[in-house]
Amino acid sequence: GQALSFIVIAVGLGLYWDNIWPLVIATAASWGVSLVHRIVDVRHYMRFVVPLSEIRDGFRALPSMLVFGLKTAPGMVSDGVASESGTFILGITNSVAGVGAWSRARQLGYRLQESATRINEVYFPTLCERRANGDEEGHDRALMDTLRYSSIAFLLAAAAGGGAAHGVMNLFGPGFDQASDAFALILLAQALAIAIGVLALAMWAADRPLQDSYVAVGRAVLLIGLSIPLAMQMGVTGPALASVVANAAGIVVLLPLVRSRAMFGSMRTYWPLRQVVFLAMSYVGGFLAARLVDDLLPGLVGLVLALPTGAGVFVAILMLTGGLNERERARLAGALSKGRGLSGDDDAPPDHDPTTAADRPAGVVEE
Repeated sequence: GQALSFIVIAVGLGLYWDNIWPLVIATAASWGVSLVHRIVDVRHYMRFVVPLSEIRDGFRALPSMLVFGLKTAPGMVSDGVASESGTFILGITNSVAGVGAWSRARQLGYRLQESATRINEVYFPTLCERRANGDEEGHDRALMDTLRYSSIAFLLAAAAGGGAAHGVMNLFGPGFDQASDAFALILLAQALAIAIGVLALAMWAADRPLQDSYVAVGRAVLLIGLSIPLAMQMGVTGPALASVVANAAGIVVLLPLVRSRAMFGSMRTYWPLRQVVFLAMSYVGGFLAARLVDDLLPGLVGLVLALPTGAGVFVAILMLTGGLNERERARLAGALSKGRGLSGDDDAPPDHDPTTAADRPAGVVEE
């Protein structure tokens, strides 16, 4: 509803006003439409009037909520400053055309972050619930599965999109190709940032948000400190490279913190080191395959072929090297079986939970 109303309002007003105001009005009005829709729909899930006792309970809980928010604030502010720093640094050290190319590459790359927000909306309350219920194995499994699956999904996008970066940026016209390498690095940095978000929320669920804020502040200082000299030496590619280095450093610092302060068991139980190596190999292979096709077949044809080629090589390497564990292969087999059942295949086995009893430790309640 928000997206469609934006288009209708922007196009309608744009027929009469030849300036930027139709876009401004459409942005505000479309979110107003979305707000009204949510107010109407949320009545199925909450009440607008509650007993006075509930309000008193809320005020008793408010101080601890404010303290928690104050602990997360330094990290959130640091992340915001760091994410915008590249534009300001390039504005000082580079040309207007370079800043424009960087902004377009950054805007495309940051679309991945929107998907991560939706994942975290489900993932974080799941961790909190399982901690509250004492389901330690379920907590660790949810954490590591989210980290694994989000890393696989977003590194796949980074491999295919980054390999075809020249074709992607050439779509916007002359001059934008100067940010092709930056776009490839931005996609990789975003994939790493999504992994950081998963680890950070594990610290939040363990009631250790201040430690995550320390890491976020350090990551921002490193990113900005690297971006300035790299931007002067490499142009628009510099801040993107700084983002990759800073995010990689953030993961290196967060992993032992999460393992010792937020998890109940071992990370390697759910994600062995060899599978991490296989995932890195899949990214490199997918990137090189997409880049090869993009270079051999320039233009739109090369881009159309490079994206699926990079994604296909990524998946092939991941599958052939054993990048998926037994539980995930069982889940995949179960999903395929259900798909055959929906398609009317009489030979398809009945629906079942692909995570067998052998995969669950004794005492864990069926979900």
